[in-house]
Amino acid sequence: MAKPDQFISPGAPLTNYQRELLVILMEECCEVAQRASKALRFGLDETQPGQPFDNAQRLAHEIGDFKCMVSKLLEAGMIRITDVDVGNASKREQLAKYMQHNTSESVPAIPEKWTERISAKANQIKWCVHVIGPDDVMAMPSYEAAVEMAQRCNRDIVAHDFERLIDIICFAVVAPYDGDDHAAALDNELAKQWLAEQEGLKS
Repeated sequence: MAKPDQFISPGAPLTNYQRELLVILMEECCEVAQRASKALRFGLDETQPGQPFDNAQRLAHEIGDFKCMVSKLLEAGMIRITDVDVGNASKREQLAKYMQHNTSESVPAIPEKWTERISAKANQIKWCVHVIGPDDVMAMPSYEAAVEMAQRCNRDIVAHDFERLIDIICFAVVAPYDGDDHAAALDNELAKQWLAEQEGLKS
């Protein structure tokens, strides 16, 4: 029995599904922190014996896992993309004011071998843009195209702030199909736009 001065939350109890999502989110946060700690101690280039990936790649993989959980929370209606954007903008303002080192002195240029290796490995598989919300999947011709177009779509959504798009977010993900199916799926407006832009850059 509650005491007279005991606080009782007016919020609705979480479902088992919501609880599990939050637990997994917590786990992913811890794993990102662990990989960041390893990179601080041993450097981004270091590859642990017996591991196929260096610390930079393993950190990126954990961040990818975390982003997946963010998308699951959005899909479940537990958070809203507009609130995520508010936090993003607020954090950028804080960093601009309080960070003690600027980009040019604290972040070295990304080694060309990294970008070449990532692209070469990534383009061995098929990629698409996954639009959370309407759950659309649009095939893209390459890893670079999927990343660029997902980022562009997210910027457009935030810029327009359509209420009906309030819970939409886009990710570059591995395509759920391969071969001929992927080639046929490239017949979409997003892929055509990217390919046309690339042709324009060549001319």
